[in-house]
Amino acid sequence: MQRSRYEGPTGIVGVLHDAVRKAGFASASIWAPVPHYVATPPNPKATRALLDRLGDLLDLGLDLTELDIASSAWERSVSEVVAGDPDVSSYVERLETRYDTADDGPGWLETDDEIAVVDEDDDEDDDEDWFDEEEPESVAFWREYGVGALQISAYKNDDRAMQDDDLYEFSNGDYPEGLLPQFVRCGEFVGIGLEYSADNNFWLIRWLRNESLLLYVTYNSDPRDFTLEIDDVNRMLDTLRPE
Repeated sequence: MQRSRYEGPTGIVGVLHDAVRKAGFASASIWAPVPHYVATPPNPKATRALLDRLGDLLDLGLDLTELDIASSAWERSVSEVVAGDPDVSSYVERLETRYDTADDGPGWLETDDEIAVVDEDDDEDDDEDWFDEEEPESVAFWREYGVGALQISAYKNDDRAMQDDDLYEFSNGDYPEGLLPQFVRCGEFVGIGLEYSADNNFWLIRWLRNESLLLYVTYNSDPRDFTLEIDDVNRMLDTLRPE
């Protein structure tokens, strides 16, 4: 067990910790890190890990046989899905390689698509566990032990600079009925954006422009957990600039 160093927006767990601390009680919470590509519940392996640790802490002697069986079946099903899709298999292999060889530096990436995310604050404690994955026209960021994923796609119009009307056409009404995007500024980009929860997902979406460059930005996570990362995500977006 270790004391949390997290500072930022909180959820119900943080609220409860604060309430019991003020009441004079000691408190602790435990969590199981799950790779983002298998983060959708149920996850019997993560459930088993949590209960196993809880049993050790409280000396409960829990019988986890049924979860052992469920965990083995879950692992086999995930392995079969990964093995059956070459793209997914290659992606998972690259993630595992990145995790095995990751150094202690921050994971900001400057892409070849004329976009950069820079760590102007050099806050190593917050940034060192972010990873990135490059594709031809996009880049994804995530934490190995995180709750969501940030993806930024770049498009360039060689003929002219982009205008606000282009952003609305770019968005194509791709948001829930009744919601209207609001003006946003992200670093050196301006545009429109939304934040909402739907279908058991929290979504942050941005359509951005700078001269001839358009960006499509998405961050999604479980709606119960997005507060754990949203401050970092917004800080990353505040460093966006053309490259």
